[in-house]
Amino acid sequence: MREPGGLEVLGAAGRAAWSARVSDCVTQAADAVPGGDRYLRAAFEEESSEVTGPDWTGLPVRVTACLGRSKALRLLDWHRDELGEGGRALQDEYVEWRTVRSDDGRRITRVELTTELPDYWRVLAAYEPETLVETVAEFAAEKVEPSAVYGDYLDAAGMTPEEREQAFARTMLAPSGRNPYNNGERAICCMVQKSNSLGALALLTAAATCVGVVRDARDGRLRCMTCSEAIPVLDKLATRGRGSDPVLVERLGRLAYEGRLVSFDDPPGVYMQGVQHTRLRTPRGEAIPPDWFRFGRGLGPDEAYDGRPRYQRLTFSVPEKAGFDVSDVVDVATEQPLRSGAEIADLVLLAVFFRVSAPGTATGEPKVIELEPAPVDPHDCDEIRAHARLLEDELP
Repeated sequence: MREPGGLEVLGAAGRAAWSARVSDCVTQAADAVPGGDRYLRAAFEEESSEVTGPDWTGLPVRVTACLGRSKALRLLDWHRDELGEGGRALQDEYVEWRTVRSDDGRRITRVELTTELPDYWRVLAAYEPETLVETVAEFAAEKVEPSAVYGDYLDAAGMTPEEREQAFARTMLAPSGRNPYNNGERAICCMVQKSNSLGALALLTAAATCVGVVRDARDGRLRCMTCSEAIPVLDKLATRGRGSDPVLVERLGRLAYEGRLVSFDDPPGVYMQGVQHTRLRTPRGEAIPPDWFRFGRGLGPDEAYDGRPRYQRLTFSVPEKAGFDVSDVVDVATEQPLRSGAEIADLVLLAVFFRVSAPGTATGEPKVIELEPAPVDPHDCDEIRAHARLLEDELP
């Protein structure tokens, strides 16, 4: 497997390690889910497959449904050093962001979003420490010492790749540490929310492809399960009320119902497809130019083999010559100026690409699930409300 977004920064050893990491994630996910190996594959021949890309937008749906839009936007932007207190812990749609504000904290000057997988950054940290530090410095727009990224654990000359990876993870990833170069204070490099990893995505894929079929209560025929029927039987590997999981579960379940094998497309990753820039207006009512959104760390439509972009990073800011900043930009959907980076996430279209075989390729019969009718709350709000309570003084 190639590096996410078509990047080419790993050497031979790093490329081999990344390819092995992807294969191991898929194999472990298939083994962890009963029947998971019936449909999920690490890879298969491109000539005998097609590509599908379920998509959704980046604003966390559960948070807005549980708290209301105004409080949710403030909570999603909340910056705390400790994982679990608002902000990044609730950015669970496979995209995370930081909101850069003026010195007094009242105005937004820039919003930076990333879909980069922590799994890839672990490999980068292990095999290309100099490149890693240079990349962090580029994102932070300042000089960065290796110790700031690897902590006090770094002794590059005497460390193995595995030791470098562990040092990076302790310093930059959850739960032990997210330093200023990945917690949004000075930069954001890769995702840290517990659901936003290749391993979690592989587990969801394995589970969604083998949930089985259901007997229709009206005519007795077997049919594909809907996402609302399937998610409750996935043992918490997918979450109700998110924008992403129901879309992924519905598509993957349909593919399995058709007897198709599934693998991640190459290069694997979570990708930004574009942004609904036409929803934004200047204070004078003019459309925001598309080039105020700067995509990076990926492939543009002219570079991707299927014409669908595969970006992993997006920065939105207003050029100084415009005479205003992000906080003056108006969202025509709400008719209000932007007050949160989460509102930019709401405009971003995300996708995961899968390579799928022809129908009927998978062997064996799917299991039949007997569903018992039960009322289901589509939004599990307990965790979200707990985060909000921690910040109730700041979020009235």
